[in-house]
Amino acid sequence: MKNVKVILIGVALCATVFANARIDALGGDATFWPGDRANAEFFPGALNDANWVEFGGVEGDPTASINWGDDTKWGFNFDSAGNDDWINMSWAKNGMGLSVGFTSESAAHNAYDAVVVNTSTPTGTDYGFGAIADGCTNGGTSEEGDWTDCTNVMPGSAGTDNSGFDLAWGKSMSFGDLGVGYTSYTGVNGNATTDLSVNWRGDMSAWVFDTAKAAFSMTDNGAGTTGMNLDFDLFTHVTPADGVDVLFGLGFGYGSTATDQVGTANNLTWDAGQAFEAATCTTGSDGAGGAWDGSEANCSVGYDAGQAFEDTSCTDGTTGGAVGACDNESLDYAGATDGNSMFLPSAILAVEAQMTDWATVRAFVKQDHQLSCDDNGADCGVGNTTMAGFGVGFGWQAASGSSINLDMEVSNQLFVDPITTMSGWDSSDLANGAVTLSYTF
Repeated sequence: MKNVKVILIGVALCATVFANARIDALGGDATFWPGDRANAEFFPGALNDANWVEFGGVEGDPTASINWGDDTKWGFNFDSAGNDDWINMSWAKNGMGLSVGFTSESAAHNAYDAVVVNTSTPTGTDYGFGAIADGCTNGGTSEEGDWTDCTNVMPGSAGTDNSGFDLAWGKSMSFGDLGVGYTSYTGVNGNATTDLSVNWRGDMSAWVFDTAKAAFSMTDNGAGTTGMNLDFDLFTHVTPADGVDVLFGLGFGYGSTATDQVGTANNLTWDAGQAFEAATCTTGSDGAGGAWDGSEANCSVGYDAGQAFEDTSCTDGTTGGAVGACDNESLDYAGATDGNSMFLPSAILAVEAQMTDWATVRAFVKQDHQLSCDDNGADCGVGNTTMAGFGVGFGWQAASGSSINLDMEVSNQLFVDPITTMSGWDSSDLANGAVTLSYTF
């Protein structure tokens, strides 16, 4: 019980649910738009800014969040994509915010050792999974025995468990907004995934810009792959007319990944029953580093660290032939890999314009120039990647002074042929992505 208390006190979750269609229609990065509720995901101190009830994924993948209070605010979040969440809540006061959560899931073990599927002559005993093939016996008095002489069988499933926690803290300070997040998650394969992130945003007068933001993250999937990302952007908001907000930003991004030498299934082209030379063996069969034939007495049994190999207990295939049905293919060896890339510049132009008192139109274009790219020592090219998106928002003022908003991403057909689309003559869907319904009070 003591350990459980320690977990519950220290466990916090930065998975505050913000499936925000407004931000998606403006480029997908909430940190460019201070004041939007989705900032709480990166800067938990933003939980102090407003009270709201929000429903995301109205088009089919629902999420929901509520945040309310006067001096102290409490929040709770729900997400169909996080059905393993045990708790997901937040707290905020005096410019500081904290998200709290824990995830836990367990799937029952299927006790049946094997079940028959696609049987053409169902003459055996039915254990609830389909008929047992003719001549198939389970070797015992129950369906949990050792199956023999069976066709079209598949093993019973083992139980699966995963659990983890997520911690996020943030505060508005004299030097800007700061947010820190940490995730620890153990999946069904037993790998412990960790993720550390830091976000900052503050005033910075440089050239035509007045604000800067930076993001840093490190990840480890627990299976030998690690990653690091660093982004920095300068941006400004321009108001050319009442009700019009134009965002312009320039920055750079850098990312790298590295994978250790790990076991993985490969398509091999030699007999896995052979022993391959150890990484320290350089003699070779001719005594001068020549071809290896597995018989050298002065070399230890093992493998060449520079190539893939099959476990020695796998004897399918022939020398130089394909290995296709080995019992231990999961022990194939794969060498370490790494890669990195840099984007400079990374540019965004977005606009949000109020058309009427109750309708807003949004659009964005992003262009990332890949300045350098390395994929395990090989140049993977440079060039531009361009993205665009559109959206509309509808807002109404409630009698109490609160506001109700419906935001959505929309197809560009609305702007290409607005009369046909809005009059209902176009058969395609207007919505092109997320739809969010929010009530701010």
